[in-house]
Amino acid sequence: MRSVLHINRVLLVAISLSLLLAACIGQTTTMLDSATATTSPVVVTPSSAPQPTTAARPTETPIPPASTPVSLTPTPAIKLHPPGTRTGIQEVDAIIAAVLARDIDAMQKLVRYTTARCTTASGLGGSPKCERGEAEGTWVEAFPILGSEGGFVRRASIDGVMQFEVQGLYAVYRVPDNAYKEDYWPAGRYGIVFLDKDGSALTLLSDRGGIVRIVYNLGQTPAMVIKQDAGELLLPPVAEGNTVLPGQLATPLAAAGDAPVALTPTPTSDWQTYQGRGFEVKYPQSWQVLDGGIECAEVYHFAFLKLIVFGACWQDYVGGKQLTFQETYKRFKEAFLVISMVWSKQINDMQVDLFQYEQPPGNNGIYAIATSRGTVALWQRGERGYALVDEDNQHQFDGVFAGMLNSFRFLQ
Repeated sequence: MRSVLHINRVLLVAISLSLLLAACIGQTTTMLDSATATTSPVVVTPSSAPQPTTAARPTETPIPPASTPVSLTPTPAIKLHPPGTRTGIQEVDAIIAAVLARDIDAMQKLVRYTTARCTTASGLGGSPKCERGEAEGTWVEAFPILGSEGGFVRRASIDGVMQFEVQGLYAVYRVPDNAYKEDYWPAGRYGIVFLDKDGSALTLLSDRGGIVRIVYNLGQTPAMVIKQDAGELLLPPVAEGNTVLPGQLATPLAAAGDAPVALTPTPTSDWQTYQGRGFEVKYPQSWQVLDGGIECAEVYHFAFLKLIVFGACWQDYVGGKQLTFQETYKRFKEAFLVISMVWSKQINDMQVDLFQYEQPPGNNGIYAIATSRGTVALWQRGERGYALVDEDNQHQFDGVFAGMLNSFRFLQ
C-alpha cells in the first residue's frame, strides 16, 4: 500500500513538472513569435492566411477621405476665349459682359422671368410651387434653374442666384429645335457656356433679350455640355481650334471685320444663267426659276433662295402716301439693321450689305420674311434695290448663296 502511494506521488510530481515545462515553452514561443512578427512579417498565400481578429495597422501614408479623391492623371487645362470676345448678338454679348464683370445688378436686369400658374402639388417637377397665401393656379413670376434638381426662384430671391463666379467664356451655341421646353420651362434661343470656378460648366440660356434659365452643370465639363446640348455653334470652343461639325458656322460671328461664311462661293462654271430686267445671275443646273410680282417689287424664286428687285413704294398701304426710292430702300435696310450682324462687301462693282438676322425682322415694307433667322444681301443701283434672301440659312454652308451673289451682273 505504501508502495502504491509512493508511485502515485512520483507520477503526480512528474505530471506537474510536465505541465509547468509545457507552459514555459508555450510562453517562450509566443514571445518569440511576437518579436519575429514585429521585425519580419510572415508572407502567406491567401488560402492559408489566417483571418485577423483586430484592425490592421495604418500605413505610413494616410489614405485621403472619400470626399477628396486622388487624381492620378492631371486634368488638362480648358482653353477659354479672351475676355473681350463677343458674338455680335446683342442680348448674348450683354450677358457675357455682365457675367465676366461679375456685375450683379446688370445680371439681375437681364433676368427674364417666366409667368406661370403655381401649384400646391408636392414632389419634383412641374410648374412653380405656390408660396404661403397663394392659391392653386395663381399666376406668379418665377425664374427656372437646374442643378442637381430643377426648381424656381422668385424675384425677391434672385440676388442669391446671381452670386456665381466663372473663370471665363467657353462657347456659345444655338439651342436646337428639339430641346425640352414647357410653358413654365423655357428652352431659350442661345446657350452661353462658361467654365465655373469649380471646373464644371455653367450654362445661361437666353431669349427675349435676356437670361431665361440657368443650368448648373454639376460634374460636367463645358465640352460635355456642348456635345450633349448644342445645336449650331455660334462661338466654337477655343480648345477645338474653332473647327465645327458640317452644317455649323466655321468662324465666330463676333470676329470683327470678318464677313460671314456665306462669302465663300462654290464654282459656278456649270450653272445656268438667268436674265432678268437689266441683270443676269447664275444658279445651280438642277434648279428651276419661278418669277412673280408683288406690290412695288418683282420676286424671283430660285429654289430656296429669292431675289427681290424693288422700287419706290407706299408708306403704309397701297394707294397711300408714296415714298421716294431712297426712303423705301432705307426702310427695307433698317428693318434688318436693329436685329442683325452686318458686313459690307464690294462685289463686282456693287457695294453689298450683308445681314445675318437671328429673330424675325420688322416690317420692311416690301417682302414679309417668314423665318426667324436667315441671311440677306442688299445693294442698289439707280432707283432699284436688290435683295438676295436665304431664309433659314438653307445655303450658307454649301457656297450656293455666295455663288449666286458673286455671279450677279448688270447688263447695262
